[in-house]
Amino acid sequence: MSVTADYYLGSVNAIAQSGELIAADHGGARISAYPYAAEHLIIVSGINKIVPDLDAAFARLSEVAFPLEDARSRDAYGKESFIGKQLLYRREIVEGRTTIVLIRGRYGF
Repeated sequence: MSVTADYYLGSVNAIAQSGELIAADHGGARISAYPYAAEHLIIVSGINKIVPDLDAAFARLSEVAFPLEDARSRDAYGKESFIGKQLLYRREIVEGRTTIVLIRGRYGF
């Protein structure tokens, strides 16, 4: 259903001040709609995910977001997690398709 949705709501693991977004997922189901589906994409993120540059964004993914998600997965499912799919979102082709909503505070991994 995500591929035919008018709107898709999601988040990312890091936002570089240079404009790139980094998102990762175990199997890819969550992030697959970001580049290829849904007429409109809405990304909601806490300001804790903003980092200076792309290198820091990838570091945040592996050193902050992944360990927290792995701990959550072990607690919730009794299984370790892993980064199976990774998305580097640089630029949107369709103007106005993607909206980023930043929330003051520390939200999510």
